[in-house]
Amino acid sequence: MPPSPKPSHGPIPERMPLSFHAFVLLLCWLPLPFGSNRPWSWRLMEVLVGGLLLVWGGAGLS
Repeated sequence: MPPSPKPSHGPIPERMPLSFHAFVLLLCWLPLPFGSNRPWSWRLMEVLVGGLLLVWGGAGLS
């Protein structure tokens, strides 16, 4: 049996799966009413989304 061809794309960075799972967890958590209509909760969401964006962007650049 001939060997299977190698994928044409590069390796996935190690941080990418973790940041993706954190993003999915954030999307599942946001609609829950744990004070979601409060300013502190909006700021927490902004910080988490910004942090995930930095991690995801940094993983894409390396």
